[in-house]
Amino acid sequence: MEYCPKCSVTFTLDVECQADIPYKVTSNDLHSEAGNEDVFPVHGGTDGSEGILIVKLKKGQRMSLRATAKKGTGMEHAKWSPVSCVTYHYAPKVVLDQSILSEMTADQKEAL
Repeated sequence: MEYCPKCSVTFTLDVECQADIPYKVTSNDLHSEAGNEDVFPVHGGTDGSEGILIVKLKKGQRMSLRATAKKGTGMEHAKWSPVSCVTYHYAPKVVLDQSILSEMTADQKEAL
């Protein structure tokens, strides 16, 4: 399937485990195809992060794939809609002056 080159990036992954210990295939193993070398998965940068685990391969196993990351909007599909919204409010810190409170009547305190 072809997508707009300005709205999509194709990644390839081709790894094989040759060691006796399992090989962790992560988002760092995804590589963008020619022309998009500056595009990489969020956890697949050069910052030394481990990346997001995709699968573990045992000795002799191999994984090869081609994936297309496509920019989308919520009008096209619900998967591009925000799933939550964040709000905040200020919680004021109220300090009552006890000397003034001691001079008030019960009705004044209740009205306060």
